[in-house]
Amino acid sequence: MTIPILILLFPLIAGILIGVFGKHMPTHVARIGVIATASSFFLSVWALYHVSTEGPIHFMLWPLSPESSSILKVGMWVDRLTAVMMVLITSVSTVIHVYSIRYLEGDPGYARFFALLSFMTFVILSLVSSPNLFMLFVFWQLLSWALYLILAFNFPNRPACQNAFKTFFVHRVGDVSFLC
Repeated sequence: MTIPILILLFPLIAGILIGVFGKHMPTHVARIGVIATASSFFLSVWALYHVSTEGPIHFMLWPLSPESSSILKVGMWVDRLTAVMMVLITSVSTVIHVYSIRYLEGDPGYARFFALLSFMTFVILSLVSSPNLFMLFVFWQLLSWALYLILAFNFPNRPACQNAFKTFFVHRVGDVSFLC
């Protein structure tokens, strides 16, 4: 069952492609982001149907043996709640991608915004499908950094940077609460 992995990989690959090659293909940046998130949306709808009819999907990527007692297990857990959240996340992300095409047209950071938006979609999807507290904490940290970067996207605008810092600080308070 590789469908849940693809739901995560499409936005990640789009973010990497846009981040690396975005300056060289400015007309295709938005198209790549929209196609990746829309594909993830359709796959997450399929995953919701599959999980509703056949039960949760759970697999470990590392360590490969399920009997291992390692605390650093890496994998995915997709149950009905996770699948519903994946549908919600990918649908909202697709709408934001489509809306941002015209809104940011002509902006010098056009490619950077779409790369950050695709990466943030990947991080949020990974957060909701985390099978353990370790992965949840790792993706919580990545989410706080991605949120800071996307809020401070327009860095010459001082209020945007101040709000990004406030959000970053609130996430640090959330970290302490999470660790407690």
